[in-house]
Amino acid sequence: MFGKVKNFLGFGPPGEVYDNEVAPYTVIKQFDGYDLREYPAQKWVATAAVTTAGDLKNNNSSMFWKLFGYISGKNAAESKISMTVPVMISHVKEDVGDQTE
Repeated sequence: MFGKVKNFLGFGPPGEVYDNEVAPYTVIKQFDGYDLREYPAQKWVATAAVTTAGDLKNNNSSMFWKLFGYISGKNAAESKISMTVPVMISHVKEDVGDQTE
């Protein structure tokens, strides 16, 4: 099981994602150790959660597994969807306003 998940997540040498489909992109500029890429418009699947700063790691994991379940067939159509990489995670800090009374 771990081997399947490992391949699914794309572990391996930099830039290698084994059997996962790679979203098309154009390299705009190369830097030491990374590329600046441009991705054309495409459909993405997303999930969201509200968390505290100290719980980001657990939330990232739970959101990933929620999406993994969806593409593995836990969806209304019960259909499997091929995973495309990259998998992107972003954090948005919300302004909660003045909390004083």
